[in-house]
Amino acid sequence: GAPVNNPVTKDRFYFLTKTSAIPIPIIKGLPMYNHGNYIVRLGKLVGWLGEQAEAAGVEMYPATA
Repeated sequence: GAPVNNPVTKDRFYFLTKTSAIPIPIIKGLPMYNHGNYIVRLGKLVGWLGEQAEAAGVEMYPATA
């Protein structure tokens, strides 16, 4: 039920200079390799987590620190 709908399909990393962008190869096993992961909108995830917490009986007080 979590809002994770967009799988990662392509990774691209570049080393940026003042005048150009140099592509960096992504090797499987490095932290930058994201295949099999999902892109998540943080606002939707936090909203979903809030609903889950309220359903579990947690008292939520929005707009407080």
